[in-house]
Amino acid sequence: MARVQLKNLEKVYSGTVKAVHGIDLDIEDGEFMVFVGPSGCAKSTTLRMVAGLEEITGGEVVIGERRVNDLPPGQRSIAMVFQNYALYPHMKVRGNLAFGLKIAKPRAEIDAAIAEVARILEIEPLLDRLPKQLSGGQAQRVALGRALIKKPEVFLFDEPLSNLDAKLRASMRVRITDLHRRLKDEGRSSTVIYVTHDQTEAMTMGDRICVMQSGRIMQVATPKELYNHPANLFVAGFIGSPEMNLLDGLLEGADFVLGDQRVTLSDDMRQRLSASPDQAVLGIRPQHLALSDAGLSARLTHAEFMGHEVYLHADLAGQKVVAVVGAAEFDRLGRAAQIHLAPDMQHLHIFDKSDGRNVSLHREGSLAA
Repeated sequence: MARVQLKNLEKVYSGTVKAVHGIDLDIEDGEFMVFVGPSGCAKSTTLRMVAGLEEITGGEVVIGERRVNDLPPGQRSIAMVFQNYALYPHMKVRGNLAFGLKIAKPRAEIDAAIAEVARILEIEPLLDRLPKQLSGGQAQRVALGRALIKKPEVFLFDEPLSNLDAKLRASMRVRITDLHRRLKDEGRSSTVIYVTHDQTEAMTMGDRICVMQSGRIMQVATPKELYNHPANLFVAGFIGSPEMNLLDGLLEGADFVLGDQRVTLSDDMRQRLSASPDQAVLGIRPQHLALSDAGLSARLTHAEFMGHEVYLHADLAGQKVVAVVGAAEFDRLGRAAQIHLAPDMQHLHIFDKSDGRNVSLHREGSLAA
């Protein structure tokens, strides 16, 4: 079993600076879990406590059935892939792959393991090169191979793709997720904890995503659940590209009031707002705003042509709003400066401005951690 459990995990620096605030999280055997959040949210600190590279101040880390708080990294059955590859510069690729196996295994077994990993990652032609002779993508594949060859219970990735260009990042995302799937299909333990600040990586790679802010878990859910049912303002604003429109306003009966304009909420929405605050935030994703002859009136300030679609930036009652429309729809606008945007009422969110909660979620559907 390669289940990972974090139980009331804490990290305090210098006796007073609390970086991780008692988080609880269960990561299932074979799951691909992504930690995502802005810089400084303690996602890497949490990963390093799992790895044994950072001392645990409070709580427990359990891998499989073992409490590993006091075990050194080499005894935790984990393998880690770092942002900077961490390859030994004086060793060829073959030596880098073999390094962690030399003490424990005979030469023939090491050679067979190198051959298997090189085949899986398509790095056979690179085995006799030095790290300085590798491209960034090649070096990252070697670093991945060095983790894979150990056959650990848990793979830990700390922003491994951040040094690559956009095309290579996309390619490596596919390679890593495909490798995870293949290991599971072969019946090999393949639990992954992957740290990134890039929400595209998180959304495309994770079975579930743990969104963090300031050392706390904001929400744990599948990518689809995070996108469609954000538990709070932070998750709503962090997940999605372009990000969700978040508009300050007031709730008056069945209406959300935005300056001198109103959005009349559906019966279903109203039934879920029995404890709603007067001051609230309306959330609507750019993809859920459509050009219309009526709807909310806004002043178009800028348009970004993205190929088959256009990002419309507008001023709505003194607040910035973005709508994503088809290129053909945009062409029909001509030189119009004033536009009307109709929100998809099935995809509206109402947030409590005081504590950030998404009060429009069904109680049983709330995913807050």
